[in-house]
Amino acid sequence: MWIDLTMPITPSMPTNPDHVAPTFAPYARLEEVGWEATHVTLSSHTGTHMDAPSHFVPGAPTIDRVPIDLFTGPAQVIHLSDIHDGQAIGREQLPDISSSRVLLCTGWPARASDHDAFFGRHPYLTEDAADYLLRSGVRLVGIDSPSVDYHPPSAVHVALLGAGTLIVENLVNLTQLGAECEFSVFPLLLVTLDGSPVRAIATISDGSKA
Repeated sequence: MWIDLTMPITPSMPTNPDHVAPTFAPYARLEEVGWEATHVTLSSHTGTHMDAPSHFVPGAPTIDRVPIDLFTGPAQVIHLSDIHDGQAIGREQLPDISSSRVLLCTGWPARASDHDAFFGRHPYLTEDAADYLLRSGVRLVGIDSPSVDYHPPSAVHVALLGAGTLIVENLVNLTQLGAECEFSVFPLLLVTLDGSPVRAIATISDGSKA
C-alpha cells in the first residue's frame, strides 16, 4: 500500500512566515496558444521539504550534493502521544533506534488550520534527543511539524546537518503508518541550493498500519 506523506502545494497552503508563499501564474493558455504552462514561485523550504547541510552549516553539501542513497529505504516510525503546544521531544521519549532513517509522528498536521499554533507552538527536538539520534547512526530525520527546532538558536539543525544527517520537515499522514515502513523522499536537483520541496511516500503492507 502506498501512502503519500507530502503536503499539497497551493498558493493558500500553510506557509511559515519566515519563508515565501507559493505563487502560480499561468503564462500560456490552451485556448490561446495550444498548450498550458505556469510560472511557479517556491521557497526552497516550501511545504514538505528537505534541508541540505548547507542550510545551516557553512561550506557543507548543498541539496544537489547530498548522498542519494539516503532518499529511499527502510524507516523507523516513532509515534509520540499526548503532544501539546510547544512540546520538547527529549531523549527519554525516544525508543531504541533500529534504522538509519527515523520519522517522528506527532500528529501536528491536524493543527494546520490554526496558523499561529501550527508555526508558533509546534513540537520540536531537544539537543539531547538529536545527539541520541546521531549516536544511534541516524542519517535522515523526518518530522510532521514545521521544524525540528522551536525558535532560534537552531542548535538541533546545526547538530544534525553538521553531522551530515538530512532533515525532512512538514511531513503528513504519518499517523497512517505503523512502526516501520519503506520510505522514499526525493528533492529536486537544485544546484547549489540549501534545500528543496520533496515528494515523500511510504509503502507498507496492509497489516502494518497503526
